Amino acid sequence: MPQAWQHAIEHLHSAMEISELIKALDVDQVLRTIKYPKEKLGAIQDIHLPSLQPKDTEGFGCKLFVYRKGSCTPPHAHNHLVSAHLILRGQIRTRKFNRLEDAQQSIVIEPTVDGVFGPGHTDSMSDDENNVHWFEGVSDIAVTFDIPVWDISPGKKYGYPANGQIFIDPTVPPRGDGRIVAPVISFPTAVRKFA
Repeated sequence: MPQAWQHAIEHLHSAMEISELIKALDVDQVLRTIKYPKEKLGAIQDIHLPSLQPKDTEGFGCKLFVYRKGSCTPPHAHNHLVSAHLILRGQIRTRKFNRLEDAQQSIVIEPTVDGVFGPGHTDSMSDDENNVHWFEGVSDIAVTFDIPVWDISPGKKYGYPANGQIFIDPTVPPRGDGRIVAPVISFPTAVRKFA
């Protein structure tokens, strides 16, 4: 169950020593060498865990996301994916939404989280809970450790097939019930509007 994975990894993260993880992932070296996008987007660095062979990591990834102040990962949904971002450094504004329905050229969402969080906080998502997320760097530098796992719930059907991210605009006015009919937008449009 995707939700069970979310809650289990959040529990695991809460028991981890952040300073040891920063050292094991060599975050300081990544920060010295990472290349930032031209736009105000978060930079992404794939991480190889030395104790794992490539065959051991089929179906999941290990990534560091690095945000400068004001840079972001634009709001988006995923299909057939679970993911968990553990904040290692800095402060990040997190906005999350439940995905309720795929409508024509839009996704109906419901806000669940809007807050600023720091080291030790985990933001997880799945098909079933907080499927839409949007991150923005608040401090000069912020770093998250992300573990995405693919091909979850392969039988689940969506109105928008996707191999990656489905970008949406959740800033349109909500309906009377508080839900948002968020238009599906292209990546370039998402960059122009949010980055």
